[in-house]
Amino acid sequence: MHRILPLLCSGAERAHRGLVGGWYHPRDVAVSTGLCHELAALARLSLSAAEADLFAGQLAGILQYLQQLQEVDIEGVDAMTLHNAPALRADLPGPVLDRDVALAAAPAVRAGHVVVPKFKED
Repeated sequence: MHRILPLLCSGAERAHRGLVGGWYHPRDVAVSTGLCHELAALARLSLSAAEADLFAGQLAGILQYLQQLQEVDIEGVDAMTLHNAPALRADLPGPVLDRDVALAAAPAVRAGHVVVPKFKED
């Protein structure tokens, strides 16, 4: 069985479903507003009830499409690789943004560096 989606449930739910290895098959995922709120919390986002309803429908549609892709017969189809494909353009240096101009546009600067909000707990 192809396993393509990360497992986003508790250990108890994982055991209840008999899932191991940390992956769901798309048909095993029940999309709810609760799941959307859990995903948002993992991303440190907050969703309104209306947004969670909207995203639950969108995520269900995505998972349904992934299920359809899993059902496609690919027997005898050669894998495609891009490592031998020619580059689309030469990788040449071009004009760069002046440091002072970039720093002038930054919302906060300290000691010649752009200051950004803390995004990870230590």
